Amino acid sequence: VVDPLDGSMNYLRGAGPSAISVALVKGLTTPLFGVVFSLGRGTLSWGGADVGAFLDHSPIHVSEARRVAGSIVCGGFPARFRTGDASVLNQYCGMIGQFSKVRMMGSATCSLLMVAEGRVDAYIEEEIMLWDVAAGLAIVEGAGGTWSLTPRSGSPYQCRVTAAAASLWEDIQRNGIA
Repeated sequence: VVDPLDGSMNYLRGAGPSAISVALVKGLTTPLFGVVFSLGRGTLSWGGADVGAFLDHSPIHVSEARRVAGSIVCGGFPARFRTGDASVLNQYCGMIGQFSKVRMMGSATCSLLMVAEGRVDAYIEEEIMLWDVAAGLAIVEGAGGTWSLTPRSGSPYQCRVTAAAASLWEDIQRNGIA
C-alpha cells in the first residue's frame, strides 16, 4: 500500500508535516511492515512487529502512558468525515475529549510516527483511508504499541483507527475508545 503524499494540503501550503509511506499489508486489515519518509524532517522511519521500529538508524519506542486522562492524542477530520452530522461529531469529540490534550497534525502518517516515537500517546481517526495509516500502524506496533483497524462501509479502504502505547491500551478500552 503506497501513499505518495500524506498531508498533501500541509505540503502544498507549508502548513505542517507530510510524508511518503509504503506498507506491506496482509489483506486489507493487517499492516505488517512500514517505511515512511518525513518530508519536513528529512527522516526515514521503518518497522513492524517482528523487527522493531527505527527513526533513521535509532530504535524508537512508544510512551509509557497508562491513563487516558493525562495523555496526548492525535486525530483529525479527513475529507470523508461527516462533520455536519452532529451525532457523529459528538461521538468522536467525546472519545478524544477524554484525553488531556488533542493535536491535529494534518497527516495521519506523521501522527502515527509521533505515537511510535513516544511524543504523543495515542491516535484516533474515523473515516480515514488505509493508505493514510498502513505504514504508520506497522511502525507503531514495531515500537511496542497496539492498534485496531475497523473497516467502514462506503469503501473497502475506509476505516476507523485507534493506535496507542501498549501500556495505555487497557485504559483506552475501559473508556470505550477502542
